[in-house]
Amino acid sequence: MAFGSGLDDEQLLQAASEMFAGQQVCIVRHWMIIQVGLDLDAKRLLKSRGLKPVVMYANTVVGAPTGNEFGVLSGYQRCFEDCFFQSDEMLFVLAGRGSCKEADEQAVRALARRCGIDPGESFDRR
Repeated sequence: MAFGSGLDDEQLLQAASEMFAGQQVCIVRHWMIIQVGLDLDAKRLLKSRGLKPVVMYANTVVGAPTGNEFGVLSGYQRCFEDCFFQSDEMLFVLAGRGSCKEADEQAVRALARRCGIDPGESFDRR
């Protein structure tokens, strides 16, 4: 089990809008950090772009029109510190409890499809 911020949704929305003005911010609950098992070439490519083979999935999105009924899936991790998970497209504020898992690329691509993301070329660039 892992823990994100202990603030309530209203406090998180207020703090995020002040701290990250001008950035796309999404507050999530019931989240999971997923270490993606990739081959060595894919890992090298991500590293050359300043990314890590880690994504974030969340069931609940607070105060933003991101995600769908199945949740939201980030692109690959650019930075992860405290309760902040940053991918190229968005900064996610992790609220409440979450978890950390490992999954192979095929499982993450299936999760991407479930979240309404084309897991083909567009996911590779995320």
